[in-house]
Amino acid sequence: MVQGVSKEDCLIRTDISNLSVLTSGLVPPNPAELLGNKKMRDFIECLKKEYDLVLIDAPPVLAVTDAQILSTIVDGVIFVASYGETQKNALVDAKNLIDKVGGKILGIVFNKVPEAVSGYHDKYYKGYYGNEN
Repeated sequence: MVQGVSKEDCLIRTDISNLSVLTSGLVPPNPAELLGNKKMRDFIECLKKEYDLVLIDAPPVLAVTDAQILSTIVDGVIFVASYGETQKNALVDAKNLIDKVGGKILGIVFNKVPEAVSGYHDKYYKGYYGNEN
């Protein structure tokens, strides 16, 4: 952290029990250097010791190198893609970039999936709670 500023001073407690947020602040002139240095690695390790789960929201893999750098520090990467918008070849390219630096891909989450396509509501809720009739 910044000299003279503690981690606790930077963490924002939320209204949700046991949930804290650390915002990135202003974009530095050298984000790749900051993300890849030993202090960042140590900071993430410190957070992992104190919290059950540490999630880092990174920019898209194909946009800048931030996600590639972070993938070498964290336990795993979860891609987030928009249904019907994200192109398959973009996902393949992103996977290849993470693989190239030795990052571990845990999976993918699709957002913006129409209910009619997902079938989630009918398959799980109606089946679980019984027929609505």
